[in-house]
Amino acid sequence: MGIKTLKCLNTIQTFRPLSTTSSSSSSLSSSSQSASLLSSNNKLIISIILIILSFWTSISSAQTNLNRQSPPRQGQAPVFIPGNARPIQPQGPQILGDLLAFRQELMYPYNLSDFTEITSAKPIHDQPLPFRLPFFGFYYHYIWIQRDGYLAFNKGLLSYKFPLNFPVNPKDSLQMEDPSIIAPWFALQDIPTEVPYAGVYLKIVNIESELNTTLRDRIILDFREGMIGAADFTPKFALIITWRNMTVVNRRPETPLVTNTYQCVIATDEMRTYAMYNYDQIQWITHQDNYEGLKGSAAYVGFNAGNTTRTFEFKPYSQNPRISYLTTRGWGNKLRGRYFFQIDEEVWPGACIEKDLDPNLPDRLPLTFFPRVGSMLGGTLVNFTGPCLQPTSIITCKFENFIVPGIFRDFNHATCITPAVMWHGYVDLSITVDDRTLFLGHFYIQPPDIANDDIVVLGDTDRLEEPLSMEVKWKPTKLAWDDNARVTLSLWGYRETSDVYPHLTFIDNIGDVGAYRLGQIRALIDPATFRDRRNYGLTDITYGFLGLNLTDPTILGKEIKQSPMIWSRPMPIAWYFKRQYEREYGEAGRWKEHFCHNWFQQESYADMFARVVFRCPCSMDQALLNRGQFAPDLECNVVDRKCETFHRGALHCVKTGRPSVGGSGQTCCYDDYGELIQTADSMYGGRPSRAFVYGKHPYKMRMMIPALSEWLHDTMPYFFCCKWQPKEDNAHTCQMYNYWRTSQDCSSYQAPAIGSVYGDPHFITFDRYNFTFNAKGEFTLLHVDSPLYKIDVQARFEQVPRNRRTDPFINATALTAIAAKDNISSTVEFRLRPIAARWRYQMYVIVDKEYVHWWDESMRLQNFKGVTLYQPAGIQNMSHVIAMFDSGAGVEVMSDGGHLTVHVYAPYQFLNSTYGLLGRYSKDPLDDFTLPNGQTISLQSTQEDIHMRFGMAYRVQEQLSALDRDKSASLFHHDAISFAYYDDSHFLPDFGLPPRLPDWAEHLRDEMDQVCAESIACQYDYIQTFDREYAKQTKQHEAYALQLANEVSKKVTRCPALPKPLNGRKSENRYWPGTIVRFACDDGYRLVGYEARRCREDGLWSWGVDPECISDLKYTGRIAGIGVGIVLPILIVVILVIGCIIYMRKTGADHYTGEAGVQQPFVEYQSNNKPVSGSGGGGGGTGAVGGGSGGGKVIKEIETPARDAEV
Repeated sequence: MGIKTLKCLNTIQTFRPLSTTSSSSSSLSSSSQSASLLSSNNKLIISIILIILSFWTSISSAQTNLNRQSPPRQGQAPVFIPGNARPIQPQGPQILGDLLAFRQELMYPYNLSDFTEITSAKPIHDQPLPFRLPFFGFYYHYIWIQRDGYLAFNKGLLSYKFPLNFPVNPKDSLQMEDPSIIAPWFALQDIPTEVPYAGVYLKIVNIESELNTTLRDRIILDFREGMIGAADFTPKFALIITWRNMTVVNRRPETPLVTNTYQCVIATDEMRTYAMYNYDQIQWITHQDNYEGLKGSAAYVGFNAGNTTRTFEFKPYSQNPRISYLTTRGWGNKLRGRYFFQIDEEVWPGACIEKDLDPNLPDRLPLTFFPRVGSMLGGTLVNFTGPCLQPTSIITCKFENFIVPGIFRDFNHATCITPAVMWHGYVDLSITVDDRTLFLGHFYIQPPDIANDDIVVLGDTDRLEEPLSMEVKWKPTKLAWDDNARVTLSLWGYRETSDVYPHLTFIDNIGDVGAYRLGQIRALIDPATFRDRRNYGLTDITYGFLGLNLTDPTILGKEIKQSPMIWSRPMPIAWYFKRQYEREYGEAGRWKEHFCHNWFQQESYADMFARVVFRCPCSMDQALLNRGQFAPDLECNVVDRKCETFHRGALHCVKTGRPSVGGSGQTCCYDDYGELIQTADSMYGGRPSRAFVYGKHPYKMRMMIPALSEWLHDTMPYFFCCKWQPKEDNAHTCQMYNYWRTSQDCSSYQAPAIGSVYGDPHFITFDRYNFTFNAKGEFTLLHVDSPLYKIDVQARFEQVPRNRRTDPFINATALTAIAAKDNISSTVEFRLRPIAARWRYQMYVIVDKEYVHWWDESMRLQNFKGVTLYQPAGIQNMSHVIAMFDSGAGVEVMSDGGHLTVHVYAPYQFLNSTYGLLGRYSKDPLDDFTLPNGQTISLQSTQEDIHMRFGMAYRVQEQLSALDRDKSASLFHHDAISFAYYDDSHFLPDFGLPPRLPDWAEHLRDEMDQVCAESIACQYDYIQTFDREYAKQTKQHEAYALQLANEVSKKVTRCPALPKPLNGRKSENRYWPGTIVRFACDDGYRLVGYEARRCREDGLWSWGVDPECISDLKYTGRIAGIGVGIVLPILIVVILVIGCIIYMRKTGADHYTGEAGVQQPFVEYQSNNKPVSGSGGGGGGTGAVGGGSGGGKVIKEIETPARDAEV
């Protein structure tokens, strides 16, 4: 009995680490010393000690045999690494030497203590994990190590048929599952008993507490240097799983033994996960040949996410006879047989692919590269893996249409530096090796105002006209890891001249070349040092960027001749050019007037772009509800509050999410009352912009370049005309600026209609009618096909899964996916993730059949063809995403606790044009049930009638034929599951609303009433699922959807803009009915015009003359002018009247005809009628009538000659 016990204990002891062994002689010596100290009564204890010490001898012998079986050499597995027993605190360069030698070994160490209990009879080892392991979008706290060469995270299938084809869609998901696996060599295998220590080994390494510092450092360095994008990766845990000397299952005993030895090393920081496959020995490739292992379907190598989602098969090796080449290729860490992968969210291979190995491979294979996003200005250093390279390879990288040379790093890796690509969104990145295009990826280009600022000007001093100093700070890791590297700071400018494709212009170096050290992080710029600069031909440049580059780029590699570059945000550069501006355009601010007048003149010849931009909503509540047209400003919003420079006093600003037809944009800002701030009240109000801030396709041309064109045509004039003027608002140049960039009041704003889908599913139409439609398949929510607008929004409904196998099938469906496409836009799909995949992201977002992600805060807004995707501030898990289309329509998708809800925003232009399950948008709910052929069914129809006649009429087809009229083709990407799986036209739900509560569930009525109260939708979902939380979510989403529908339908009345007078002020900046606005003037000015105006209930101001503030002197002059204007006409009239009187009197006494002639003589008679002669009374004129000397009258004839002189 004692001998058997000793053998058993000896077997157990052989799995202890060799680092705990010691020589037999020292052990026996130690035991004899111990025995001399014990009394004779403790002989039993002495015997036990001797037995234990003999175990140490057995361990030493077993470890020696294992060493003989696998002598340490390059490419094979050392069972024990040098220095395992070294002190915790290593010392001296010997450790470095050991690490370098250790890293030349292919296999990671394993010894008998790592041996698992996997045998021919027990094929699985269940291993709990003391950490979170992200894999392919899911995460796990356990792992099942399989004898057949893979790691599993779920129960998988009952059996596997080779060749394997993943993903799998099992009929009963409670009995079988699409396997979630990491497979370095998936084939049916066995452990040969004739090979000592053959089997499966597992070692878990806690990086932080690992005493073997050489092993710890090796894991960190191998992954950092071997995988693209892992340069800053520090794992917390690592798994080392080794399959040693595995052979073909059911091998015939008469055939020669063939074995494979391979290893999988997994490292994770609980967010990112990387895998390393090491192939030490491959002597067989298939289990279907139990003679030689060479004929049949080869082993599977790759990754499957499980849950019928995504898969990655490592071509051209997996299930291909070329799998035998795995030991001779890979070149991870420059070692044959090593392959790297990133596997946390998606699978990105880190090993090159020889396309010539398999002619059936596609022409353009997926490219692995990092970073996946870069600045539009260029200079981003992009590392990539794809084609296998040689030092003599001619490598080119093509970003869109711009070609730059690639730089060889090693067999797997190359580098290229991005050129300046004037674009916003994804562009093709294609890699060409020796004139052959082999690999293709999609690289995201960010405008400089969206990208993270790699150079930051502290205190926003770059926004000042003439700062005393500027302190800048940069992010050194974007350039290199060497703090002592010398860097050069430079200034670049932008202008749009006659060139069709504008570009940046180099202006000057800030300091000497190489004046700064990368690790100093900060630099102080003194603008006074540039006073005497003379940059001929550049003084028309008004803004630009700071750039930082390595002075000697060869520190990154001797082949790298061009330095990467990091950039600041756009900035005015008057701090550099001001003295030159003054010399050329005039001092005392005349240079600012010069730029402002030039801009004003250019605007007067341009088109009236503001006519086609979206109108601003009247209130912030309205703006927040219009998610199809407006997105929050990325700086001035309720979260970031960076409003001081452009929108001081604003609480929140929104911008149009898409450009107008002409490429312009709109900005609307709101104060802390939620009211619209207008430039009629303050220069800090929102305003339209001629150039859309995010650019317009084709982007690279003048007026269309993202950020740059907007800064040139809209932002810089704001500085010259308003911000830098001493009077700001009251400057005449600011009035000139506001003339072309005035805020548009909201008097013509039209709110959108909102339709919603939530719960089991339940609908609220655009005209606010509520109904339930339970069906299984894909259906049209919104369809518009008019001469101006075309859009389709579709939904997928799947049957609600049961919780247990014994539960009955749930006769209800739920919303699981949304797809949308606007005219010629990209197709956007939102798909609910499986439960285990929601730990980081809640939804899959797929654009044109490619998965997209929000990697960091700078990716909050992403631009695609005809659509912008926006993730609201504070959301980082893709649980809330909004799609904004060119037509003004919006699709808002939210995921909460596994429940998908969608709100569709239909702009006013869609009125009387919509079809689909969200009803006819006509502001009349009676026609909501309009069929595709234009007919309408009654709202009073039964649930069955609504289901059969209305709902099923909008079921989409996989493909359309010529006979399919009034039908739509599916927009969904059926990558893992076919259309036919989802489509079930025979599915019939319970038509009761709500269904009757079963008799056996009467005891749940109180709970249902407590959760649902009077909500029919909530009661329906509770009875269908008997899930309290599910019903509770339905009620919450219903309340929110009804709130949206009610809020957006409220009429908001505001009066038009009422400008404050120049050099004056208003008592109110509010425009709601009943508001009385009083005007006043600044000191030294007098008010002219109506002092008060009232906003009437109909949205118009009370009648009055617009007020004006004029200076006291001008007022006095105007009053004097008025007095003169009154008195002078009176004086003129008086003078004219007097003159007329005088003239009339004068002409009445002497009538002069102005004609020559003879006046007829006349006779003077006396009273006795006898002619007399006499002198008479005096005469004056041509004749005289005078009195005679007598009492009678005397008439005397006188002949008067013609007068020849004036009287």
